[in-house]
Amino acid sequence: MVTYDCLHRDLAVIQEWGVDLLILDEAQRIKNWPTRAAQAVRRIDCTSCFVLTGTPMENKLDELHALIEVVDRHLLGPLFAFKQRHTEHEAESGKVIGYHGLDLVAEAIAPVLLRRTRAQVMDQLPNRSVVVLREPLTATQREFHEEDQVAIAQIVQRWRRQRYLSEVDQKRLMKHLTRMRMVCDDAYLIDQDLRAGPKLDQLTTLLEQELGDPSTKVVIFSTWMAMHELIRGRIDEHGWGYAFLHGGVPSLQRPELIRRFREEDACRIFLATDCGATGLNLQCATVLVNVDLPWNPAVREQRISRIHRQGQRRPVRIYDLIAEDGIEASIAQLLAFKSELAAGVLDGGASAVRMEGSTLQRFMRTVEQLDKTMQADAGAPTAGAAVAARATGAGTPVRSAGGDGGREVAASSAPSRNAAERPDVMGGALTMAAQLLADLGRLAASASIERNRATGEAELRLPLPDPGVLASLQQSLAALQGVLGAQTG
Repeated sequence: MVTYDCLHRDLAVIQEWGVDLLILDEAQRIKNWPTRAAQAVRRIDCTSCFVLTGTPMENKLDELHALIEVVDRHLLGPLFAFKQRHTEHEAESGKVIGYHGLDLVAEAIAPVLLRRTRAQVMDQLPNRSVVVLREPLTATQREFHEEDQVAIAQIVQRWRRQRYLSEVDQKRLMKHLTRMRMVCDDAYLIDQDLRAGPKLDQLTTLLEQELGDPSTKVVIFSTWMAMHELIRGRIDEHGWGYAFLHGGVPSLQRPELIRRFREEDACRIFLATDCGATGLNLQCATVLVNVDLPWNPAVREQRISRIHRQGQRRPVRIYDLIAEDGIEASIAQLLAFKSELAAGVLDGGASAVRMEGSTLQRFMRTVEQLDKTMQADAGAPTAGAAVAARATGAGTPVRSAGGDGGREVAASSAPSRNAAERPDVMGGALTMAAQLLADLGRLAASASIERNRATGEAELRLPLPDPGVLASLQQSLAALQGVLGAQTG
């Protein structure tokens, strides 16, 4: 008996013994064949092999090939030929956009596959009830949330115009999405000088209610360590015993945490980040709380499976805490392609599935949909209008920064009659305006919205560009002014 992490170290000893039967539990650990654990498993010579996993595929067909190769390395043929037969690529980029011939894959692996879905064994498990508890964001949370939403709307608009995002923009997008998810828990996760959010009180009330029954134990999941810090403070105030599993806990100490929760009556609560969403058997608990929703619905199901699994004899209750007017309430579409892929190969579903674009394109469609949903939920205008309204105060005069005594200039989108009558002048103006926007775009790419710690107000931070960009911007403004001057003259 050996862990995947230690297998490479003990491989020589295992090979000397000679192995008759190899059993791999949680075999998704070897789905990426270049990893050290996967390579070590493939070097074990054995007469018989059982590969056990609840997730034979998570993202791509290669993962299934990696598992089947351990059982019979000749069944699906070499990986390069398998991918050539079943993978569809985008013509220009060569990126994977779909798979075909899945019915042939299913037929090939049928002799070595024994699959039991949750639906097939559900009658062997006790009832599972799900309760969704919704609370609105506080004013402080909403302020943070809206700042990040505006930043995301700007990036989405850039994506819609260019169908491309730079690496910097992609990182900014992920940062703002993550911040929006974090602030749905508590403003403390963004600014540790603040405490604002209903979830902590909501969770405390829930624990007081559930732990009133001495036989009840509770598992609590949150993605964020800072949220666990707040939760642990509340638990300590009430004197409840708990165990806490996170990524920083050494592997050798984890079994003791699980033993305490299972066996000690005083240990009533098990706190975990998503590192505890797989590989744990916590059937001693009957209540599970998702303080925040994971981005991937499969992770939520893995969390629930820690207590709702074979060996559980009592009904279980699942509580999802959701900020109803935040991004959490808008995470609706997820894993559609992955579900179709698994169904096609393992459950006799479609023989071909397509991802409809690159990974970035698919992700941006998700973000666009989230943006639309959040705007609709808030009764706000579209993303572009929201950005314009916040940037200039739509429908109000814009004060000029020129040397004319600060006169007010009325903004209008109506076309000029003169411009229509003089297309040559208008064409020149548009050319100059396009150059000006390109220069401004280079400046805006490095801009960021940050909170002034002294005043608490949101500020637009714009790093000073290099002299070349400033000179180009000045020339574009001068040229545009000249063209417009000629038009009015």
